[in-house]
Amino acid sequence: MNFRKIKILIVDDSDIMLKIMHEYFRVYDVIIETSINGLDGIKKAKEIKPDLILLDLLMPNFDGLKMLQVVKLLDELKHIPVIVISANTDKANVLSAIESGADQVLAKPVKKDMLISAVEKAIGTTLNFKPDLGNDIIEETDDELKEHLIKSFVTKFKSEKKEVDEFLFNKDINGLKNFAHNTKSIAQTIGHPQLLNINAEVENLLEKPVVNWQLIKIKFNQVYAIIRDIENSLAVWKN
Repeated sequence: MNFRKIKILIVDDSDIMLKIMHEYFRVYDVIIETSINGLDGIKKAKEIKPDLILLDLLMPNFDGLKMLQVVKLLDELKHIPVIVISANTDKANVLSAIESGADQVLAKPVKKDMLISAVEKAIGTTLNFKPDLGNDIIEETDDELKEHLIKSFVTKFKSEKKEVDEFLFNKDINGLKNFAHNTKSIAQTIGHPQLLNINAEVENLLEKPVVNWQLIKIKFNQVYAIIRDIENSLAVWKN
């Protein structure tokens, strides 16, 4: 029986998503490598030759679809199975991913059992448990993990809010775009469509030739209100 460690490259610009993936795979005897953008993902794939790539589509600059297209053009990488994980799984997006070479497309937020099953199907073998952990480890449930990730998001936002307020005051378009994109990625990960949609609207508004700053401020107040509601839901969750 072959117990070679499986190498998995995860490409996603959301630190929360990367935490989820590490949590999902921590009981398995696999090697996890990560990257936060498509260009670096291609570079890492060429360096480590992973057995599998888990790929987000929504990334700034060089997105996941572009990376997938490049990977499938390179002789040294095109044989590597790729599983796309994205919140936007409408028919057109799924078709684009499959046509570009994705083996499977999973919707965010993805459940652990669904992901592990997809991974094992893609690599054609069952993942081995870590020998030092065996079957005795107590794993977090999906709800417990989601609560942990939401708490991390809220804590991080509290430390960033002053900076975001300065972006608004100074009309810093790039700073606000980065915040909206990152928050949108987090909303995908934790499965919060309202937060996702508002930040997508913010990104679109910031792309306009003339930015409506009054509307931008309204949208950010809505974002702040949603995050306060999320924080309040944590207290309810505990009771």
